[in-house]
Amino acid sequence: MRSKGRRGVFALLLLLQGALIGSVVARDLFLMFAFWSLSAIPLFLLVGIWGGVERERAAVQSAAAAFIGNAFLLAGIMVAFYFAEPHSFSLQEIPAGSFSGKLVEVFGVSISVADLILALFGLGFVARLPIWPVHGWFFRVVDEAPLTVLGIVVGAMVPVGLYLFMRLSLSLFPEAGVALSRFLLALGLVNLLVAAVSL
Repeated sequence: MRSKGRRGVFALLLLLQGALIGSVVARDLFLMFAFWSLSAIPLFLLVGIWGGVERERAAVQSAAAAFIGNAFLLAGIMVAFYFAEPHSFSLQEIPAGSFSGKLVEVFGVSISVADLILALFGLGFVARLPIWPVHGWFFRVVDEAPLTVLGIVVGAMVPVGLYLFMRLSLSLFPEAGVALSRFLLALGLVNLLVAAVSL
């Protein structure tokens, strides 16, 4: 990492750390979304300013993945707010399994509200995590990001994203979350194989 602008690097690293901590401790869906979305901004700047030769391209790709993921996540949160009784963003006020048995029509097809929200949450987090098959942006960040930033992305950002998805799926949709466990296990094995082949 270049010696120039170290104060800016440390400030952005603190902002990234604070955003990740805030998303973990938040007990409100919208507050969690705000902190998780905020974490994409310092990552974009750290890669785009202090990265390698193609840092701008890597930063833009990471920002695009964050934008798409945050859009799906926000859509899932708004659907959860609409179908929650009472309407609330608070995780303490939405009881576990409150979406069970509720149906919604999407393009003329009736699907479970719990499955719809869980799918939107899954797409939201998958887009921002290095999960196959939408992990192309991550390889660019690995190549161009400073080592310090890469360590934070791999050691903190990815685990936090996985934790948030598991926390939401098991607390709001216990039945659907358990039913999804085999698929997640298979996806994890596929990602292990892809990572082993890619190295």
